[in-house]
Amino acid sequence: MPIHKTSLYDASLVLQAGDFLDLRGLTAVVGIDVNGQHSAGSKDVAVDGVSGAGFSAGDKVVSGLTGRAVGIVERTDTNSVGFVKGIKETLADNDTLELAPRYEIVAVMPLGVTVSSANASTTSVSVLIPSTTDYFGTLAPNGEAWVNHDDHVTKYGAGAEIGGVLDTGLDLPSGTMFEGRWKKVQISDGNAIIYLKTTTAQTF
Repeated sequence: MPIHKTSLYDASLVLQAGDFLDLRGLTAVVGIDVNGQHSAGSKDVAVDGVSGAGFSAGDKVVSGLTGRAVGIVERTDTNSVGFVKGIKETLADNDTLELAPRYEIVAVMPLGVTVSSANASTTSVSVLIPSTTDYFGTLAPNGEAWVNHDDHVTKYGAGAEIGGVLDTGLDLPSGTMFEGRWKKVQISDGNAIIYLKTTTAQTF
């Protein structure tokens, strides 16, 4: 039978203080940095610092910086990842290879807590990694240190309105829906409902 959706979202869960949700994959495949630039069509991509063996043959991989499809893993070595048909686009040095996500975090809803018999918010977001470079975060899309840039100002209000608070942490009042597109959220204080939607399909 057809199912009638009762929500704009495909899933939700609750994070408490110290919890995080990372949609980039298991620890073994998070933070695999590309070593040097690799042109589209290259079948082998060198990686530095972290073993490429965290991937498995058949894994679909995307660029950590752009979110675009890179290719399907054919084999893995200690310092390289081989792709079945070569990579679909040029990869920059220090880009990251990530498993193609099935979901994106699209909203954070802080939950109120009781302080002195009154409702108050202590929800603090310590890590926020955006899905693309068009969205601000406490870290850049590839997991590196986030840097204030023009898009942060031009797309999200004047500098005087936003200031530098979003690059170090984010305190959210209870009952306020904070929307965007992210692949990792970590809560340092309080709790929040995290809403997910399925990602757009890509051709690999």
